[in-house]
Amino acid sequence: MARTRGPAFVAWFLLVAPLVVLGVVVWLLSLHDPPDPGDLTFLLSVVAPLVAFQLVGAFVVKRTPPNLVGWVYVAAPALVAVALLAQLGGVLIEVTDALSGRWSGWLALAGNGLFALGVGILGVFGLLLYPDGRLPDQRWRWLAAFGGASVGVAVGAQALQPDLGSGGSISNPITVGLMANVIAQVGDYAAIAVGLAVVGSAVSLILRYRRALMTPDLPRSRSRNVTRSSAGEPRASPFFDLEQSTKSVPSPGS
Repeated sequence: MARTRGPAFVAWFLLVAPLVVLGVVVWLLSLHDPPDPGDLTFLLSVVAPLVAFQLVGAFVVKRTPPNLVGWVYVAAPALVAVALLAQLGGVLIEVTDALSGRWSGWLALAGNGLFALGVGILGVFGLLLYPDGRLPDQRWRWLAAFGGASVGVAVGAQALQPDLGSGGSISNPITVGLMANVIAQVGDYAAIAVGLAVVGSAVSLILRYRRALMTPDLPRSRSRNVTRSSAGEPRASPFFDLEQSTKSVPSPGS
């Protein structure tokens, strides 16, 4: 039990801390400029699914810390929350003139990059590694490499966009103007590549599920997670076995 307390604490911290700071920044922004109801609705529509993923991830991390799916579901939404925090922080600096305008540009740049990173990791690896935190088999390593590279390129392209912030109100501090069109095209191609990787990950999940349904009957002593078939015989069902349990269901006569 003690071995799971540390990972569980980290998981809950990644859930709570970004949300608390994000709430404080939104409150500070509202003091200077009352937010538009549409903006608040959009923010809640983004934050609510993130919290849902993190709650599932925190549960998985608490039960089975080595399972990478739990960490993906916890860390990727935390990256998106930090991205929103950075972008709103840049807007807050612009509104209050608290710091140099260059700081707002760096914050918005970090926000763009982290948002793409969090969404990309969640979309690709949240499906590809589900449910046991491993690839379906070694043949899917190419998809993991392709997805990781696509997400990396998308992160760079988003971070180098010339106009950042809401409605492009903040100028990027490092983008060269002549490269803006090239960066935009690279970003479009990278987004398509990430989308293809997500589709491939979804296909791997479907195939994994079908393979689990087609798993032949196993003896109780060898099965890791045993369910009952329609005939009452034990049947291996590893698809939802997040903990890779060695428990078995007793026979009807026991």
